[in-house]
Amino acid sequence: MNSPAAILRSTDGDAIPLQGVTAKGRLEGLLFELTVEQRYRNDTSRNLEAVFTFPLPLRAVLLGFDLEIGERKLSAQAVAKQEAYERYERAIDKGDTAALIEHDGNGLYTVSLGNLMAGERGYRRGETRREEREALRDAYRRQRRRPE
Repeated sequence: MNSPAAILRSTDGDAIPLQGVTAKGRLEGLLFELTVEQRYRNDTSRNLEAVFTFPLPLRAVLLGFDLEIGERKLSAQAVAKQEAYERYERAIDKGDTAALIEHDGNGLYTVSLGNLMAGERGYRRGETRREEREALRDAYRRQRRRPE
């Protein structure tokens, strides 16, 4: 089955339409930093809990994760897993917007976004950094093996 590598879905399985993407990269020495912003809108008439799963390349590190939902800004904060679940559930139960980011250890991250209000726009920004040393080594090895 061919499914997109990264998609925002409601917990009911409905896709939440992507309205636009902006990506900015910066190479400094052997480090490459990438910031991706995705814009979504809840076009339904009800509040949603949405789930977004996305991969990161091998040896990449997630530096930051921010959400703008309507006028509210949410920034990722590392806390113990159980505490994160409890905070998320408490916020949802109170009717607040909340986000939970989980890493599965195999390069996949899952963001749960609770209480995305009907008609509300959301912006997701993620920043990653990756060292490109291995790619440069491979290119150097291939170049050295060429027959003269």
